[in-house]
Amino acid sequence: MKLRSKIRIFRSAAISILAALVLVSVITPLQPVGKFISGAGNLMLVTQASGGNYDKYDVITNIAPGADVRDVARRHNLPIVRNLGDNVYLFRLQTSDSRTVEQVVVELKADRSVAWAEPHYFAKLPELDGTDQRSSPYIDQRSSGYIDGVSPSDYFVQYAVSLIKADLARPIANNGLGVTVAIVDTGVDTNHPVFHNVAPGYDYLGDGPNPAEEGSGPAYGHGTMVAGIVALVAPEATIMPLRAFDSNGSAKIVDITASINYAVDHDAQVLNLSFGLLTDSQLLSKTISNALSRGVVVIASAGNNNSSSPQYPAAYPGVLAVGASDQYDAKASFSNYGAFVGVAAPGVNIYSAYPNNQWAWWDGTSFSAPFVSGEAALRLSHGGGDVVQVIKNTAVPCCGGLLGRGRIDALAAVRQ
Repeated sequence: MKLRSKIRIFRSAAISILAALVLVSVITPLQPVGKFISGAGNLMLVTQASGGNYDKYDVITNIAPGADVRDVARRHNLPIVRNLGDNVYLFRLQTSDSRTVEQVVVELKADRSVAWAEPHYFAKLPELDGTDQRSSPYIDQRSSGYIDGVSPSDYFVQYAVSLIKADLARPIANNGLGVTVAIVDTGVDTNHPVFHNVAPGYDYLGDGPNPAEEGSGPAYGHGTMVAGIVALVAPEATIMPLRAFDSNGSAKIVDITASINYAVDHDAQVLNLSFGLLTDSQLLSKTISNALSRGVVVIASAGNNNSSSPQYPAAYPGVLAVGASDQYDAKASFSNYGAFVGVAAPGVNIYSAYPNNQWAWWDGTSFSAPFVSGEAALRLSHGGGDVVQVIKNTAVPCCGGLLGRGRIDALAAVRQ
């Protein structure tokens, strides 16, 4: 049997297994409340009333204008661990403290010197039943079939490219040249040959300047694949990698928001956020509002629960929430939908860069969002204006109206 025939059989089997086991897209809400439920296609936090999804010692607090944080800390017997900026501080309960985080949050909210307080939320992937989502059927091992000695043909000719007309939009819009897209994720393997232009980023887990993919967990490669899709749509756009999630898909809100602030402070024009929370974090909301006020285009995945319940940051005002469609312009079975979703983009059987010069297929709204981020880069490179509104106005109606204005059309967006 020819190698390519074998690959296609593996690929078909992979897709079948994928659908059966729901490994890369969470489409069933049957997990216990309080668990982080996600396929690696989308990082999702589910909160609960008491414990489990936040650090058991940390509290994030916004001090009211004119109040002294030291007075607040003394009154509530809470050491100040970190100044997060804008009058927001990270407090930490001492291990000898008998209070719970929930109790401290209630106490702080009752203090007139406190504008708001919340737990220090984190996201964490669930157990994956010992199944490796990155097994051989999902990673393309071919050594032939490359274009220009750089990328395999399936990367350039996959259905998503022609469907959104990215191939026709690129030459009109300078391939996205001059636009920086920040990727807040598991890091990016910037040595992959698909990436032409890379800006300095940061690793908020390792606290260092090298935000590369690390580890061997089930989310390994997520950020590289997201960045690879941006590069597919806008190959000359500059990728700014920011590592907030580890290879197990875990991240704390302070690392996510620090990454967003870094992107804003270092002149990123587009922010891709392929993760979400089912609760409204006030720190995340405040950070997103700041990014929007600075003119950054914020793109976020809508989520993979096949639900109309909003997730954040996708549901924040001004953020463009992206649902997943398939090659037939139908809603992907796993995609969230409803009033908070702005547009759709392909998110089924997406082929992109994978660490160590490899390539892989994956499903999820995580991989729909970067198609829109790439489109935003093309529009900014060519015309600018109200980019989010242009993307919405030029979308093609699809998916029974469940996914906002419809599936994106990059050619129409750059021509408008």
